[in-house]
Amino acid sequence: MIDTELGHYKIPNLMARARYYWTNVNLDAIFIPFFRPDHIQFIGSNWALLGNHVPVNLLITPLQQTALGRDFVSLLNTSFPGWDDSLEKALSTERLNALGPTIPEDDLEHWEFGARFSYNAGPVAGSASYYNGYDKLPTLYFSRDAVHLFEALANNAPVAEIMDRVLHLDPDQLMVSRYKRFQQLGADFEANLGPSVFRAEGAYAFDQPTYTDELEVVEKPMLTWTAGADYQLPFDIDFNLQYMQIYTPNWTPDLIMPRSLSFVIAYAHWFFLENKLEGYAQALYDASKWSIEGWRHGHIVNDDFQFSSKMSYEFVPDLRIGLGAIVFGGPRTELFGFIHDHSFGFLDIKYNF
Repeated sequence: MIDTELGHYKIPNLMARARYYWTNVNLDAIFIPFFRPDHIQFIGSNWALLGNHVPVNLLITPLQQTALGRDFVSLLNTSFPGWDDSLEKALSTERLNALGPTIPEDDLEHWEFGARFSYNAGPVAGSASYYNGYDKLPTLYFSRDAVHLFEALANNAPVAEIMDRVLHLDPDQLMVSRYKRFQQLGADFEANLGPSVFRAEGAYAFDQPTYTDELEVVEKPMLTWTAGADYQLPFDIDFNLQYMQIYTPNWTPDLIMPRSLSFVIAYAHWFFLENKLEGYAQALYDASKWSIEGWRHGHIVNDDFQFSSKMSYEFVPDLRIGLGAIVFGGPRTELFGFIHDHSFGFLDIKYNF
């Protein structure tokens, strides 16, 4: 996302909130009677996550990682010239928008609930929370015929069988997206150590949707946690360094997502010229392949990264204009290197009224 202020993405919604105070303890509960999806588009505009259409290369590139996949793509190029254009039309904006996402109806059956218990004792604070509701990003489900095609590819089926499955695919029933309900436990801890603050937080989701190597959706528990520290430097510069990990406890080898994804994140935010000049820079480095054995042999560099930065200036009261960029880099086989051609720059204009 371009805008890092999460409050700008909040959608007004009807809800009931209850709060109980003790001396150093708070108990909050929120009940939302009707689910409301977010307004973030996956596809259909220049600002959607996938742009105006699904990049066919995102589907072809993984296929070409195997010898069978390369032979299959070569056969398609020879037997069906322009097949990639046909696939792109099959995954066009109109078709995807017609397929969903499926949104829960406005009735009390699709309620959402959250509760949070927090404690504050001087320099130390912490909380525990519970959430039962819908994922704010829909899950994409491929049709049974599409899954059977992926299974045939994974099992090295004869080319004739693969071609038969390709020809029997119905583009209008290729995929559908749905919002999934899930439950999550969370906790966080904070210790104020003077010029620095140590923070840690984590969330355990019981049934998060994920994909197998045949692009079938399965639900697995997932643990996400992060720990780091904030430090205030001179000249109104705030610096944050943290380590984040996404871990799948009940992991199986057929999942596309690895058992563990790890990232090191460095973030700096600053104000200059009497707060008229504001900027930030963030670097996210993929540390998933770090290991003690790798450190011993000096193999700690993965070269997979994301970097984002923005500088803005308040030219007149309430009007701020900024320039920024988000850059992805690394080997094509890695997480950020795979989407390195999606790097972009942007112009940011904000007016408060």
